[in-house]
Amino acid sequence: MTIYRPLVGMSILLALLFGCGSNNDSNNSVEEGAPGGSIVVHASDGNPTSQPVYTWLDGLSSSANDLKVARQSNTGTAVWEIRSANPSQDDITSPWQHGQTSGGTVVEIASSETSLQTDVMYIVTVTNSSGHSGSREFRIKP
Repeated sequence: MTIYRPLVGMSILLALLFGCGSNNDSNNSVEEGAPGGSIVVHASDGNPTSQPVYTWLDGLSSSANDLKVARQSNTGTAVWEIRSANPSQDDITSPWQHGQTSGGTVVEIASSETSLQTDVMYIVTVTNSSGHSGSREFRIKP
């Protein structure tokens, strides 16, 4: 009987680590597309849905100095962008909601779409002061 105890214990540990097959995806209004770059970026449901929440991680750091959202069809032009007031500092911390501004350390660069439209492909790009960047395509479902 004692040979089964380690197996049962290991099974419970694996179930806790990897889940039991349930889908924990809580993105009901945001559909993510392809990622890119060295920083892992995600777009998820916001409240309201036209203002998603962006999260990112670069190793152990979740800070950035530039957060830019553009339409996928025109990635050179930001529809909303914020930057650290001091370009050598990473004052934008994950998570960050679209359209949110912060006095003093973060300045808004572009604001033509503080609320995003449904069924339009966007790309969010995060860059830190070390020069690392990452991006994620996404759209808000109709």
